[in-house]
Amino acid sequence: MKKIFCLFVSMLIFFSVSALAEDADYSSMSTDELIEIQRMVETELEERLGTGEYVEIPAGYHVVGEDIGAGIYELKVNGSELWWVYIFENEMSKDEYVKANSEYETALKEWDTLHDAGEAELDTHPDLPDLEDYATSSVYISGASTQKLEIQEGQILLVKSYVPDAPLLIRPWTGGLFMD
Repeated sequence: MKKIFCLFVSMLIFFSVSALAEDADYSSMSTDELIEIQRMVETELEERLGTGEYVEIPAGYHVVGEDIGAGIYELKVNGSELWWVYIFENEMSKDEYVKANSEYETALKEWDTLHDAGEAELDTHPDLPDLEDYATSSVYISGASTQKLEIQEGQILLVKSYVPDAPLLIRPWTGGLFMD
């Protein structure tokens, strides 16, 4: 009896796996069946990616894997705001930028003091460190545009805006085209 039961279960598993392995024939399905499949796929994507609603991401540093999950995102601004998102490969490259920027701030204060006293010319103004020298990549967003952002575990984002209190909106990317 056990042998028959085991044979029956084995055949059931074999035929179930075989049926799942076959490609679906969408042309033979009704419109209602196709709509139901589409609904199930959209529900699954929403569960995996979140609600798809935009949320605000504040200016500052964000560690991928701690503050924000790794993945592909859509960034959006409203109106005439200007945003930059710089991606540092790791903590070390971010720290190098922070150090260079700190040295710039110190040099700028010294130059301001000398300039105010009439002892420094404009052509001796210290140079601002270029973020592009430290960041792996960057995304610039302005106006009512959207941009795609792909980030990986361990990377660090620097989100900057030159418009105070202007929101940068972010949501998981669900596919589609991006218009700049």
